[in-house]
Amino acid sequence: MLNKKTIKSIALWFTIALTLISCAQNQSQIQSPSVPPVAPANTIEKRLHKDYVFVLNTVIKQEQALQKARQAIPKNESQIQSLLSQKTKFILQNSQPVLSYYKNKQAQFDQFKFKIRSETTQFITAKTHLKSIRDRFNLLIIQDLLQKPSNEIEINSLSQLVRIAPIDKPAVELIASLAAKNNISAMILMADVTYQGHFVQKSKDISYTYMKTAANKGSARAMTLIAAGIQVGFWSEEPNPIIALDWYERAAKLGSGKAALTLSQIYLQQQNEQRANYWFQKALDTNYPPAWINRATIELDKGPTLKNCNAALEFLQNPIKQNDPPALHLAATIYLNPQNPIFNQKQGMQILKKAAILDNSQALYTLGLANINGKFTPKNLKYGSSLINQAAQLNHPNALFYIYNAIKSNSQNHHFPYNKDQALNLLARAANAQHPIALYQLALIYQQGILYPKNLKTAFNLLNLAANQGYHPAMRKIGDFYTLGTGVPKNPKLAQKWYLIADQYKQKTQIATQP
Repeated sequence: MLNKKTIKSIALWFTIALTLISCAQNQSQIQSPSVPPVAPANTIEKRLHKDYVFVLNTVIKQEQALQKARQAIPKNESQIQSLLSQKTKFILQNSQPVLSYYKNKQAQFDQFKFKIRSETTQFITAKTHLKSIRDRFNLLIIQDLLQKPSNEIEINSLSQLVRIAPIDKPAVELIASLAAKNNISAMILMADVTYQGHFVQKSKDISYTYMKTAANKGSARAMTLIAAGIQVGFWSEEPNPIIALDWYERAAKLGSGKAALTLSQIYLQQQNEQRANYWFQKALDTNYPPAWINRATIELDKGPTLKNCNAALEFLQNPIKQNDPPALHLAATIYLNPQNPIFNQKQGMQILKKAAILDNSQALYTLGLANINGKFTPKNLKYGSSLINQAAQLNHPNALFYIYNAIKSNSQNHHFPYNKDQALNLLARAANAQHPIALYQLALIYQQGILYPKNLKTAFNLLNLAANQGYHPAMRKIGDFYTLGTGVPKNPKLAQKWYLIADQYKQKTQIATQP
């Protein structure tokens, strides 16, 4: 079969031939066409191509004869007309096989377009049907989970489903109807839905009402969420630590590991070690994974000589049995540290891959870097880039900043689906995810008025966020702001204070990076 390019070539050559006739009638200078295209492989097409070449060569010869006749007998119009008549007759007689073949191919092409159009319609119909099935499936999942006794894992699953799945109005109406029947899980979910304004009126007050009703019915999760909101002033006009503490204790007494761990951290900040240890043990007793991770981290933070990797792994066994992704990632980093006595590359990579499969953003980022750098695994830029991109889609700050740098530097060692026009958006996303260097760089952009309108107040706020994470260049920049009075009143004393803190953090960083 002739391909599209060959068909176009045939049409082009016949257009040239007809143009030559017109040129001859106007007694203009005519040039011979170029060499015909390569013959196709098919036997029938070879024959048609041979016919086409014969017609073309004959036309060329007749054109040459016509030029000679014009040069030898320029005034002999009858001879020229005779030659033109012979040429036209020859083309009409011998071009029919090629023209018929072309028309046949055009008809086949039209049928093909119709088939594609028909299949596209079928695909759209199937896609619509699939969406309908998926939505009904989501409804069944919600209905099934809401009918079970409420627990943190199930309610977390429901919250994720509402936030990321394409749930429509009937699903929300189902949740609302179950909440009206005093289903605690549905109440907590409706608090989330109402706060987002997902197919319902957006209202913080109505959201709080749902949450408080669930708490009053004995939901430890609802109590914990209320406590967290009151602690930062979300559910109230101003933060109220005392009321928040009361809600946390009520939730912890009902078995909330999250509330118990939060209480432990609050009392530790208040330097009440007895109460801190009491609630920390309560959090461990509930098998709350972050509590066990915290305990393992304590063992790892004792320093290179005192840390006990085996003890840390022992503390991680409980959350690992629950397939907790952060616990799996921490265990992988212990095994993959060559300085640890229990260094085990094979086991570490197996655990890391398991955490990545469970969509742990830190594991995806770590595994991506390993593939890009060829560390602990064969080098694979494409696969490594895809893993880092997955981590970025989960708003992992390091992944977002890594892609930003790769796009900005035009590095060839990546396969990210972004271009330079999207680089600034990646930087903003990394800053929004609290990456300290991204915050610092975005602050400089606002300070200088590059790409974004100049805004010294925003720049100063971003520098403070970066400084709060211990990034010493941001601390020094804040000192510069106070020295020069950039966006803030001049204050030499405060500037010197920031310079001193920056130097202290810089020294700590240098010590920490020493081998």
